[in-house]
Amino acid sequence: MSGVTEKVIHAVEANGGTIVAFENCTVAKAVERLVDEEKADVYEALAEKYLDIGCACMSNNTSRFDLLDQMIDTYQVDEVLDMVLQSCHYMPLNQ
Repeated sequence: MSGVTEKVIHAVEANGGTIVAFENCTVAKAVERLVDEEKADVYEALAEKYLDIGCACMSNNTSRFDLLDQMIDTYQVDEVLDMVLQSCHYMPLNQ
């Protein structure tokens, strides 16, 4: 994570908040869904896994929202903090 993100996390925690999970490009998104090892075509299985990673910039956000819903339930989240970093902007769901 970038220095700016670390500053935001520190500010939240310094004011009594607790960060319980990260949904970003290198944490939950990449590891939450496993490759289907039962699929006959290993390349298709790999493609399906990686093409379904919800990216705020490059893909439809349906799988991203599904992951967020799951994480909210799993970690019993009270609030979601959405940080938009420079050059990392979301694509609206209906585009």
